[in-house]
Amino acid sequence: MTPLHRAVIGLTQVGLVGDHQDAGKTQRPVPGQAPRQASLTCVKLLVRAGADLQAGDSHGRKPIHWASGLGRGDMVRFLVESAGSPRAQKKAANEKCVIQQTAPLYWASGKGHHETVKYLLSKGAQVEYVDKRGKTAVNWAARFGHSEILRDLLDALREGNKDVKAVVDTQELGGRTALIWAAVKGNLECARLLIEAGADVDLAENVEEALGGGTPLSWSVTHQHPAIIDLLLEKGAAIDIRDERRSLLGWASSSGSIAIFQKLRSSAREQHLELDPDGPDVEGNTPFMLAAAKGHVGMLEYLYGLQRHGEAQINVHHQNQEGNTALLLAAGWGRLPIVVWLVETAGLDIDHANVMGDTALHRAANWGREEVVKYLLTYRARSNMRNKKGMLYTEVLDQFRRLNEAS
Repeated sequence: MTPLHRAVIGLTQVGLVGDHQDAGKTQRPVPGQAPRQASLTCVKLLVRAGADLQAGDSHGRKPIHWASGLGRGDMVRFLVESAGSPRAQKKAANEKCVIQQTAPLYWASGKGHHETVKYLLSKGAQVEYVDKRGKTAVNWAARFGHSEILRDLLDALREGNKDVKAVVDTQELGGRTALIWAAVKGNLECARLLIEAGADVDLAENVEEALGGGTPLSWSVTHQHPAIIDLLLEKGAAIDIRDERRSLLGWASSSGSIAIFQKLRSSAREQHLELDPDGPDVEGNTPFMLAAAKGHVGMLEYLYGLQRHGEAQINVHHQNQEGNTALLLAAGWGRLPIVVWLVETAGLDIDHANVMGDTALHRAANWGREEVVKYLLTYRARSNMRNKKGMLYTEVLDQFRRLNEAS
């Protein structure tokens, strides 16, 4: 880090958007080389003395990236205008970080520095620019909920006769779009602006690089953002779509939101569609099983009620591809109240063994869930059953204790 960097930063808490290693560290300037506080005067003196504006820090970020990310608008203005001609100033406003090839507009948009964004746009900053990770200023503004900045970025694209839809649908590495980020974070106004700009409401993540090809709707369900769910459905998002892992009802059950589960079923019926409340995911886990694994007793009671009242077929004894039932999943996760409910209310087989021969006792012992083990024994689970490795639950529990002590 050069003296010019330190003059821009000063003695401050450093860390820019996407920078996890530096975030929260105190950067102390070298004595005699920079002031204790960020100083425009010092920046001017160093630049006029020939400081290298192109020098990067250990992550390749130049002084203008730091100034933009920290909202030092006066410094951004000086650094840009020091470039000279209008053409040179435009180049400075689009200066690329050495490593990730990010631009000043990216940093200012992600950190919410609206005035800096406006200034950079006035100097010709390119909103459509995509860095090495596929990220744009639009992605970052949507991710962090800076709706007014996002509005200005979209307006700049329109005024520049750019392909607005192509920019808002840009997929970063992993496939996330600006709209997916807005859905994940619950940024309703950003989602609205992106959809108005032509964002594809069903564009999914890349299955190969992400966690299963999630869509804006599946992510808004997962993170329980009902207003965004309503917006996406209103704008035509496919409700019967499923990503590579599970259906929307599976995600709703996993999140524990009965209201969202009901909303999805009701909205589907308005479209003359029927969503299966017992449909398994790619691993064979049904919504009932997912609720058990996550510890959502209210969701379990709701689904069980559908079965009891004849409103839906819910197989509480369903086994996934590994032969696990809801009870085995709950036991492995240490969900004692769920285990009690499944045994005493839903009547699941306490001694059922999966394809590896593991029972609920084995699963609980394998993860050191001793309260669950105690309950199962109290409820007379068979303690003499061996799994396919020939191990009793006591041997599995001893193995866990030894490994835990060793670590």
